[in-house]
Amino acid sequence: MRDPGSPCLIRLSSSPEETAALAAALGRVARAGDFLALDGGLGAGKTLFVAGFCEGLGVPPAEVDSPSFVLLNEYQGRVPVFHFDAYRLEGDARELAEVGFLDERLSEGVVLVEWAERLAPFLPPGALRIRIEILGPADRRIVIEGPSLRVREALG
Repeated sequence: MRDPGSPCLIRLSSSPEETAALAAALGRVARAGDFLALDGGLGAGKTLFVAGFCEGLGVPPAEVDSPSFVLLNEYQGRVPVFHFDAYRLEGDARELAEVGFLDERLSEGVVLVEWAERLAPFLPPGALRIRIEILGPADRRIVIEGPSLRVREALG
């Protein structure tokens, strides 16, 4: 549930290319310490969003893959990118958070977590929450909560 006082941006996308372009704009202003928490149903475009974001950081989109079976993918761009997929996490989420695994990565680069609602109690307070809602075959509503001035400027 959204805190009524937290900033929120809503963008509509009518194609995968528009979604990737929006994400790339965020990637261009990203810096080490940024944490993006992505949520949305199966097929919403979370991994596509990550690929666009990584492209904005200088990572070729073809290198980006869903880490569903390995939990974490790392990419080297302008800053390191740590791409987690929490889809398969259940009881492991507490252990992952307790050992500081996410915090360590956050200090080294940008962290993106798909299915972030599964880690909700452990997300850092400054996390940028991104929810991708399916409106149609290619249409998406992208809700960005907690955006900083830097993010707002990047998205116009």
